[in-house]
Amino acid sequence: QTRLCVLPLFHSFGFILDALLGLYSGQTVIFSPSGPSSISFLDRITGAYGVDHLALVPRMVELWIRQLGGRTKGVCVHTGGASLGREIEQQAGE
Repeated sequence: QTRLCVLPLFHSFGFILDALLGLYSGQTVIFSPSGPSSISFLDRITGAYGVDHLALVPRMVELWIRQLGGRTKGVCVHTGGASLGREIEQQAGE
């Protein structure tokens, strides 16, 4: 399993739910020090490294699903802080 860390490590969400969780569970952890520069960056990196775990803020999840659609299959996404909204939750579950 491979986890891509794009959230800031100085924030508890990025440090605990992303980096430490990945390391503790024995995943390969890839750090992106500059964060997600774009949705195409996430698409490129998740494909190139076989990323199957990712933590994003709700707005990035929304953009990711809307722009990439079916290419998001097989990636477990952790999010929090705000609701995604019913439409995005349904699209993510498809």
